[in-house]
Amino acid sequence: MSARRKAGPQTLRCPVCETSVRADRLASHVRAVHPREQGNRSVLQALQNAPASTAGAVPHRLKGTPWWTRGRVIGITIAVAIVVLVAYALVRAPPTSVRNGAAAPDFTFTDAQGSSLSLSSFLGKPIVLWWVATWCSSCIEGTQIFAQQYYASYRSAGVTVLEIESYNDLGQTGPSIEAMASQNGYTGQAGWIIGEGSAHATSLYNPNSDLEYYYVLSPQGTVVTQGTPLTGSFGAALSAAQGSQ
Repeated sequence: MSARRKAGPQTLRCPVCETSVRADRLASHVRAVHPREQGNRSVLQALQNAPASTAGAVPHRLKGTPWWTRGRVIGITIAVAIVVLVAYALVRAPPTSVRNGAAAPDFTFTDAQGSSLSLSSFLGKPIVLWWVATWCSSCIEGTQIFAQQYYASYRSAGVTVLEIESYNDLGQTGPSIEAMASQNGYTGQAGWIIGEGSAHATSLYNPNSDLEYYYVLSPQGTVVTQGTPLTGSFGAALSAAQGSQ
């Protein structure tokens, strides 16, 4: 009686090229012949469905399959963006560190004549403290409008205007505060003082480097209101200053 023939290795068709391949060599065939298809879902599914006898030759994820699939890259990108936004929200300075209803911190600045003056030296009358950049079109226009339409009203109401250039012109190239102001209507009028702010004063009163920011102070130096820009708010700022007296 002849001995029963030993069954040969089971063969399967390659899910990519449909070539007959021994089941225990299917995974290595895909890696060697079709390396670009290793991450293909249908290929992975076919290998997972191979007979249990080939389980040792079919890993859950083929060696060399990139971990950075498109979905993972998108997920990681979104996660990083969220972390960055949250961090920015936590560390970003508030609109200003000078609060309404609180005393305005004293500081010194250099006026057009090169003298060092302090904010406290102007107390006793309402003050509008106006931080500007000399290359800012809104600031230039605002200086023109103030000179032509509002200076007389502020002066008659006894309100002092301090127009101060933010330190180093916020890192941009512009004319001096004296040149910018004189070209747009400033001629050294009483009650309208121009000057340059220090790095410390600018960081205190303009921490977010706004091109234009203003404060209304009471005669006692309390911050009544603040905002940006002053251009377009000259009337409201004057009313607030008058109401603080």
